[in-house]
Amino acid sequence: MVLKAVKECLPALQAYLKRHNGPPEEARDVLHDAVLVMYNRIKRGGLQFTGEPGAFLLGICKNQWKHRLRKKNRPFEVTNELPGEYASDDRVESEWQLVARQRLYLEKLDKIGDPCRQLLESEFQGKPLKEVAKLLGYTYNYVRQKKRDCIMLLTRLIKQDPRYRDLI
Repeated sequence: MVLKAVKECLPALQAYLKRHNGPPEEARDVLHDAVLVMYNRIKRGGLQFTGEPGAFLLGICKNQWKHRLRKKNRPFEVTNELPGEYASDDRVESEWQLVARQRLYLEKLDKIGDPCRQLLESEFQGKPLKEVAKLLGYTYNYVRQKKRDCIMLLTRLIKQDPRYRDLI
């Protein structure tokens, strides 16, 4: 899977470097560095692909190239213009992050326990808090306090997860 992504990424990276006044010969070096970054993220265990690995790898390559330019103190112009077959790369990467955030949220929501989960799910469905209190068999004031506690617990669990920093 990763080898296919590397093969697909090289022509797009060369075109990207050419458009940004970079020597296309550097594409292999940038791609090598990006593959190492990707390998380390996979090795840490927090990386799961929901989209195209090539799009993710190309995004890492762009960041590597920008990092190299900053080191050289060369100004660079950033555009999102890519050849037709790579036009949706930024969207794919942002969708990947959104899916990863949702997965983390749902995982932590399952860990906070049934009363909190039921309360927050009802609240997020747009039900009025008085109706949620009646539905769960609690008083309105208790549900208000419980909701605040549940949100704080959920937030704390999410922020303690090692994947949180990669998703903000």
